Amino acid sequence: MIVKPLRPQPPRPVSLLVPGYKTLAAFTPDGIRRANGRQRCWDLLKQLEDHVLYVGGSVKPLLYTTGATAWTGDVWRGRATTLHLYGTRVKVTSLRRCFEGIPVDFQYDGLIEVTEALADQGVRAGSISSMAWSLWRSTLSSPVELASPPKLGRAALYGGRQESVGPTKFDEPFVAIDLKRAYPNSMAARPYAGVLREVSPTTELDPDVAGVAQATVYTPSDLDHPFACLPTRVGPEMIQWQWGETTGTWPWVELVAARDLGCRVEVTKCWAPLTTLDLFTDWYRLLIRLEERVPVGGRLLKSIANSLWGIFALNGDDRGTVTWSDDQGYRPEVVPGARRKLPHARSAHVAAETTARVRVRMLREALYGGIGEPVHIDTDGYLIKATSADHVLTSVGINGEWTRKTEMRVLEIRGPQLYRYLCGEGCGVFHPKWHVVASGIPHNQAHDFFERTEGRLHLPMTGFDVALPTGHPLDIEQVRRYRSLINTQRVMAFGEVLA
Repeated sequence: MIVKPLRPQPPRPVSLLVPGYKTLAAFTPDGIRRANGRQRCWDLLKQLEDHVLYVGGSVKPLLYTTGATAWTGDVWRGRATTLHLYGTRVKVTSLRRCFEGIPVDFQYDGLIEVTEALADQGVRAGSISSMAWSLWRSTLSSPVELASPPKLGRAALYGGRQESVGPTKFDEPFVAIDLKRAYPNSMAARPYAGVLREVSPTTELDPDVAGVAQATVYTPSDLDHPFACLPTRVGPEMIQWQWGETTGTWPWVELVAARDLGCRVEVTKCWAPLTTLDLFTDWYRLLIRLEERVPVGGRLLKSIANSLWGIFALNGDDRGTVTWSDDQGYRPEVVPGARRKLPHARSAHVAAETTARVRVRMLREALYGGIGEPVHIDTDGYLIKATSADHVLTSVGINGEWTRKTEMRVLEIRGPQLYRYLCGEGCGVFHPKWHVVASGIPHNQAHDFFERTEGRLHLPMTGFDVALPTGHPLDIEQVRRYRSLINTQRVMAFGEVLA
């Protein structure tokens, strides 16, 4: 894949939509515009078809403004991500709840801040993913070539580590520790492979070089801590950290970490960089400068930055379109899209290397770093007893360093990405008693969702992959049961899979 520098794109006006039942409010450069009734909502949307249109969270509430039969949607991994209004050029995309909990007028201010800052870089407003890709391309001074065997990069690509000791409750202080700007910082840390070529399996694995290897790994169950070292793919969108013997493909940095911590690694095939490229240093420096310009829109800029790595692994699978046969949106009709190869299939090694770098820092520094055992892990952060956290070398907001964040007086965990806590003596007086963390669940539904999960095995709701509980390799029936549980859990969270 050849990626060329960005040609400046002409800006377009931006609007933020707030849908309701047969009502619609639109924050526009000319002020707030409102409509009541299905036809007036349709008319207002039609009038804004030359704008880039956003909703703050799920796009599904738009169905209730005009009736669901007026819309068609783009589907990815079973969920509608973008909606198109029949008979118009109206296209609405989501801001992925990055402004959740903030008043809508401030959300619009933040959106304008970010889109204007990007426009100064020649980047036109669009979906979060399209803005992420364009912003990176705006920092390129010349074309770059990215090439690896398409199946190789995907085989080495796994999501973040998500794990917990739950369900359980702790009546003692805990602390949240977070790796600040984990993904952007890891991307700028060192060069990537431009072109990968196969080399001898006896090639020395250098953790500072972005190579990839196929290997058989044996992870003994008597390591220093109860944390297995390597993720293994056990099914579509499902991974597991496993004990015992497993075979797979991983970036060199992750295999070296596993070997250093006591695993036996036998490489069977190996790929090394033919060319290396500093892909992200200029991009990262630009992000830091842009952050100073967007005091309200910082969350959106962070979402744009964090979405870039995944674009390198895009493929034509898991896509389709959806229409609805009833105005209430209860009967979706999904048509899977035809499989097609995207150029990004040859750049998946970039995404694989990025996620591995973050996982290795979690493994080496948090899980095996001598600080005690975290009780909850989510990609780039963990929860640990306050007495252990006192021994963690943390910075005050320095990029790429562990930062001490939330103090918790009482902690109750249901599972990965689902817990609640009391922050201090003011809980229940100055704000609701419990702070609930439920990734992927709207803020106003998080408390009820937490209560409904009591007594259930909870699995992560968000992330590139669902991380199953650590253990020995699973058989086919066990994987099928987990797949069923995941689907059931999504219905619990969203009312239906297509949300």
